[in-house]
Parts: sequence; C-alpha cells; structure tokens
Amino acid sequence: MKKAIIVDIDGTICDSRARMSESIREILGKYIPPEKVQYTVEANVSNVTKEEKRRIWKVFLSSRYISYDKPIPYSQELMKYFSSRGYSIFYLSSRPISMFDETMQWLKEYGYPEGTLILRRGFEKDITFKEKEVHQITIYYQVDYGLGDTPNDIIVYNKFEICSIAITTFYSKQKLLESGARIIVSSWKEILDNPSILESNC
Repeated sequence: MKKAIIVDIDGTICDSRARMSESIREILGKYIPPEKVQYTVEANVSNVTKEEKRRIWKVFLSSRYISYDKPIPYSQELMKYFSSRGYSIFYLSSRPISMFDETMQWLKEYGYPEGTLILRRGFEKDITFKEKEVHQITIYYQVDYGLGDTPNDIIVYNKFEICSIAITTFYSKQKLLESGARIIVSSWKEILDNPSILESNC
C-alpha cells in the first residue's frame, strides 16, 4: 500500500490571519493587526452578532483576500521533505469547493509539492467532513502522518491511528497535548532540523 501524509492548510501550512483581518475590517470596519488575529471570530471581536459572524466567515471563506495568504515558515520545505521520501500528499481543508482553483494556484505559486487537494462540499461540520475524507484516504493509502493546527485535526487523525503532528499557530501546546497530539512544534523547522522525532514519537 502506498504511503501518504495528510496536511491541513489554514493555520498549518498557510498563514491566513491577514485574510481574517481584512474580512473583519470589511464587515465591521475594525482593523486587527494580522499578528494579533485569533482562530475564531469571537476571539477577535467582542459582542459580535450571529449575523456579523456569518458575514465575516462568508468573506473569509471566499477568494476575495486569498492574495493576503502567506506560507507558514518552513512548511514548503517540510512538504518537500515528505515528498522526497515517497509520500503522497493530501491537502485536506474545510475551505469550500468554490476556493479550489485559487487554492491550487496558491500551492503552486509558493512551490508546494504536487498532491491531491480536497475541499469541503456542502455545509458539513469541519470534523465530520474531515473524518469522512480521512476514512476514504486510509482505504487506499497507508497514512503515516497527519499535520494540523487544531484539536479537531488531532482528534480525527488519532481516530484513524495516524501519527498526529500539531503546530501551535493558534492553540497552546497544552491544548494540543490534551487533544492527543503525538508531536507538537512551534515551528516546522524543528522537524527539519531533527527528522528523527518523527520515528521516535510515532
């Protein structure tokens, strides 16, 4: 069976905080510096209404500000590391399917290795969508590693006995540890500098 890795996009290999910052500014007229942006709308803006939240996420989950997205440092190098070792790469994201072409272009523009891009169709919850897709991938591939930045990512990978690797983009090391992450890093450079942690922890 061919070996593979699964990698989330936003917060894992893509720094999309500027896109969220612009989405909030468009809807609320409030500027939050990208470096201070948090994972959820509520964490960024107090007293936000349900309708405002819906509108912010609608803008964020569109291609309007995708040009603001930048690679998380060393993420390209890490993906190339896995690719050079024969791993097929599945880029799995809860972005809507309407962002497919722009996401593919972004991956190519920033030099990520070729892989299979899977985005969400419909309105399934993030964790439900990812569980279904990971299950399908594991039918045909030996998935050795799953990379993500949220507790939900880690929970899904662990459910299918995939070695879960988390980066602390938004969540603390403690929170990711509680979710069951096998490896937690603050920078992907930690793995590039010491690849042996992959085998010793998985």
